Amino acid sequence: MSKKALVVDNDFFFVEFLTEILQKRGYEVFKAYDGKEGITRLNEKPVVDVLFVDLVMPKIDGRQMIQ
Repeated sequence: MSKKALVVDNDFFFVEFLTEILQKRGYEVFKAYDGKEGITRLNEKPVVDVLFVDLVMPKIDGRQMIQ
């Protein structure tokens, strides 16, 4: 059973970079490109082992998403 990670950031290249690193370390990675999409991903896959969230994003920022 692989570990799961959610990466939420509006910077496409950072999301892809971090995804590559996590996948090399055995994580199944779910991606979101703003806070609203991040909440949707958490509702779809509510159990993640690691959550990376950018604090400054459009629509819903990282702090609002975590709350």
